[in-house]
Amino acid sequence: MKDIPYISVSKPTGRSGICYDGNMQNCRDSVQMFVVGKNESFNGFSGTSEFEAFPLRQLFTSRHNKLPSEWDTGYIKTKDIQDYVLKNKRYVIATHYSKNKDIKKCVLYLGGKDCVYVYIYDRGYDSQKDRFGVCLLFIDKTKVVEKMMDDFIKIVIPEKKDNGGYLNILVKNQHGFDLEQKEINCPEIDFAINYNEDFTPIHKLITERLSIDNSKGLVLLHGISGTGKTTYIRYLINILKKRIIYIPPSMASVIADPELIKFFITYSNSIIIIEDAENILMKRVANSTQAIANILNLSDGLLSDCANIQIVATFNTDILNIDEALLRKGRLIAKYEFTQLEESRTLKLSKKLGVKIDGKHTLADIYNSTDNSFTEKNKKVGF
Repeated sequence: MKDIPYISVSKPTGRSGICYDGNMQNCRDSVQMFVVGKNESFNGFSGTSEFEAFPLRQLFTSRHNKLPSEWDTGYIKTKDIQDYVLKNKRYVIATHYSKNKDIKKCVLYLGGKDCVYVYIYDRGYDSQKDRFGVCLLFIDKTKVVEKMMDDFIKIVIPEKKDNGGYLNILVKNQHGFDLEQKEINCPEIDFAINYNEDFTPIHKLITERLSIDNSKGLVLLHGISGTGKTTYIRYLINILKKRIIYIPPSMASVIADPELIKFFITYSNSIIIIEDAENILMKRVANSTQAIANILNLSDGLLSDCANIQIVATFNTDILNIDEALLRKGRLIAKYEFTQLEESRTLKLSKKLGVKIDGKHTLADIYNSTDNSFTEKNKKVGF
């Protein structure tokens, strides 16, 4: 479907809205026009299910003998929606209330030569409450319609920018997959003493490649516990200016879910972080075959051209246990094994921390060296 060159945003988080041309001058098949229009709206805020409940397209087409152009936005506070409906109550043609008499859905017909309909709906599937979506249906994007768009944009809840420091945690609820955004503190890292010398060029390569928009590829970080993998991930989250989607270890297996692939395509140009991923990366067995296939497709297969997703996976097992296809040149951005800190760097770091430690040690051991349990053999502390 042809996008009107009015507002350019990434789906589906753009607070400025997305506009679709209902005229579809390059399409002569009316059935195809309706189906494509329905699919395009699914990428906006209204969603297929919303229009199945309130069949506005059918109403619009039946009344005006034209397919509507559409504009979607979301993230509007309940109070602002209530005020808008109250102010324009004379235009309301249908309203659906909850048991508490709160507005759930509302349709207004403003009329005019643009035949403007306003569809307001509670984003009940949104993990963050108190957010409504608004969809405008109209014939042409005139100045009157543009002003309506601007008025709604003014009351949109500001978006937390993907400028680093925020982690979007993958969750699954009754409506499917969703993201919950959390702020992550940036650790202070002196790479000259916190990591071994051979990590410096790898770090530079990783940050350069992950900073490229609409790119793809896979980063594999492995090593024993306490060597700084998680700390480095926290650092990346803060310095990279792209959306970071975090898959918790307990949900790693969902990478095999076909619905998740659709979700990733919707959130294209993102970086996916999978911690403790050995169960889905190891040489193909019954429970990892589909997960590996999806990772291969997302990182360098046909799906990668649609999703533009980059994946960072961490694990503790030996790299020899990982499926060989993941290590192919062209797909693999970088791989690195985090090991104990070399003796020279252990001395520098311990001196900076004001402790005395000799030999090779993990970062966790060094930073927790004042703990009474440090002398216990084989003590493992995450870092």
